[in-house]
Amino acid sequence: AGEPYVDAGAVWSDNVDGDGVADANGSVDHLVPGTYRIAYDYVDSSGNSAQQAIRAIEVVDTTAPVIELIGGASLTHEVGRQYFDEGATWKDAVDGNGSVEASGQVDASRPGAYELSYDFSDRSGNAAETVIRFVQVLNDAPEQLRALEELEVRENEPVGTQVGLFAASDRNPESILSYRMNWIRDENQSLAAEGETTPFTLDENGTLRTTRSLDYESESKIWTLGVEALDQYGASASAQFEVRLLNVVEDLDGDGLEDPFDEDLDGDGYSNEWEKEHDTDPWNFYSRTEAPIVSTDEPVMEENATIRLSGSVRFDGWGEITRFGFALSDDSFSDWESPEVQWVEGAGDPENFFSVLRQSPYRNKIYLRAWAENAAGRNWGALKKLVLPEKRQKWWGELQRLSGGWVRSEWFGAFKYYQDGWMFHARFGWLYVSEASEESVWIWKSEEGWLWTKDEVWPYMWSQRTGDWLYLSPNAKGGQLKFYDFSTRSYR
Repeated sequence: AGEPYVDAGAVWSDNVDGDGVADANGSVDHLVPGTYRIAYDYVDSSGNSAQQAIRAIEVVDTTAPVIELIGGASLTHEVGRQYFDEGATWKDAVDGNGSVEASGQVDASRPGAYELSYDFSDRSGNAAETVIRFVQVLNDAPEQLRALEELEVRENEPVGTQVGLFAASDRNPESILSYRMNWIRDENQSLAAEGETTPFTLDENGTLRTTRSLDYESESKIWTLGVEALDQYGASASAQFEVRLLNVVEDLDGDGLEDPFDEDLDGDGYSNEWEKEHDTDPWNFYSRTEAPIVSTDEPVMEENATIRLSGSVRFDGWGEITRFGFALSDDSFSDWESPEVQWVEGAGDPENFFSVLRQSPYRNKIYLRAWAENAAGRNWGALKKLVLPEKRQKWWGELQRLSGGWVRSEWFGAFKYYQDGWMFHARFGWLYVSEASEESVWIWKSEEGWLWTKDEVWPYMWSQRTGDWLYLSPNAKGGQLKFYDFSTRSYR
């Protein structure tokens, strides 16, 4: 098949007419396989027909088609760009020609070597020789890794301050770049130790930030970074960069000394070390120890005649309270720093301290002030006064305690005793009393003068004014006093 058919023909011979070429009937299509027949006939001049001769021709297709690539058999392709295959063509002696599609696939989004094959068989089943195309998808590494701005940062900036931004170029379309810092060295070219927090961190988007607040006076002034840009396929470009730490003039108190060298940063008169020891802020002028604020509580006379003093520190002055207690005097105008003042250390804690006096150091009254000390000095609470009751006098006899400071004597009745001999008697009113003996007493009342009495005598009283006895009658009405005066032998 495919080769043009040329028939050899046939000849005739006749006894009368001689010989010659026979007539052929039929044709052969050399492009279409199959069996064809050609008949040969002849009639002589006398009209005699020769016996027909027939030739059978079988057209057989045994030639394989040929495949031819459009484009090269080995191609390179840039990753990220869509791949379009040009395909191939076939030619066949019988079937003619046509196109061939590739078997296989090229993943243009992933670098690598890909193989495409082309096959074709003609209608007679003759298979063409397989043709292969090799496609290499190539990835170009990033390039031109650079910093988009000057890599500088001032000291004392907060954590996360942006130092700079890195960028790189990539010729591959749809390229996705990320960035990382591979190493860092200080100005002494020392690599950061494993596990050590480096001063910078690099985000994947190429942003360089601080990991801590940097100090110009104590840290490296220049840092060298190894930075790498990577595309999504792993190709990379590397470069190194310098980051400079810039000094900021720090003079909190404006005294002309930079803070790292100033022993009193806030200029409050207290050294930095002193403030640290006393738990105040050396960076804050207003954070300093002041004298404490102290409160003096009312003193209390206990039933057992002990005196309880109490006080509290209302404000510690931003300093540790080292001592506290009470100062005692018998004079409200005392110089509280003078040696005559008695000092008592307090117990408990600064928020609630106390002291117990087993007996008073003074006779009639005590003036007292609570005090407390911190590093700034001593401060005082308000002045308090405690009037001391006189000791129980024997002439009173057995007493029954009543409410409100009142007492009841078995023989003398109910009264309220104040001090220095003054009392208020339930029947007599205001009286001044002076013990005559352990069993008797002199009573002074303005209307009567001095009167003497005792348990066995009462309610009879000896009057110094009349030189005779008075009898206090229990039958007085309307709150008045009624006496029988033996000197006049009459009631009044």
